[in-house]
Amino acid sequence: MDNLLEKTKNHLASFILLALAIFILFKILILNNNLFIYSLDDPYIHLQLAKNIAYFHYGLSLSAVSAPSSSVVWPFVLALFARAESFYVYSPLAINFICLVFSIHIILTFFKEYNYILQIIFSFICLFSLNFYGLVFTGLEHNLQILFILITVRLLHDSNDSILLYIALVLSPLIRYE
Repeated sequence: MDNLLEKTKNHLASFILLALAIFILFKILILNNNLFIYSLDDPYIHLQLAKNIAYFHYGLSLSAVSAPSSSVVWPFVLALFARAESFYVYSPLAINFICLVFSIHIILTFFKEYNYILQIIFSFICLFSLNFYGLVFTGLEHNLQILFILITVRLLHDSNDSILLYIALVLSPLIRYE
């Protein structure tokens, strides 16, 4: 019974911390007449590259091969959604929200020795001060990169020498190498 209560509290804490990102998304949609756009040109470059990758060409234009991405892996992740025309432009946003959910869960574990309210407050301070919420809406690979860094730090902190640690160590520089 205590384990179930603990899991429920963790899910509630995650939802509380995720609520700010959901609120920001609704506020963006309200302010932009239900239109979501990325504030930078880079997500659109990644989306175009990913669309071309889905059709077996690496580059922005079909007439030339180029490497315009700041990430090796990110365009290939986006390419998985390239044929879903109506959803495709929002796929970076969706992936970033998923990465935020997992990041919130990991950050909460760093503060598990504190009481429930302090755990949420410290996690919120971490998320807000490191701009986790803002990065969700950029459409770039930063949230995925941060998630893999958090996985690495959590596993190293726990002295967990699992295969997941090695996967995270190999994929991290492929996600964003700058």
